Amino acid sequence: MKVGGYGTGDYTMFDAFIKSILDDTPPPIDIYKSLDYTLPGLCAHMSAEKGGSLLRYLILDIGKSAE
Repeated sequence: MKVGGYGTGDYTMFDAFIKSILDDTPPPIDIYKSLDYTLPGLCAHMSAEKGGSLLRYLILDIGKSAE
């Protein structure tokens, strides 16, 4: 296994993504999971920039994960 800059997490994710393209299979982390992982952090950052205030946000219900 190759060693990446984040304890091999970056290499592992990139390798799985490329394999899914080559094998014509769904990626292990699809767009829906990506949004599930990313949006809470963005909202937390925006809240922190406003002194920890509560934010209104949209609940994205755009589909289900490919699992």
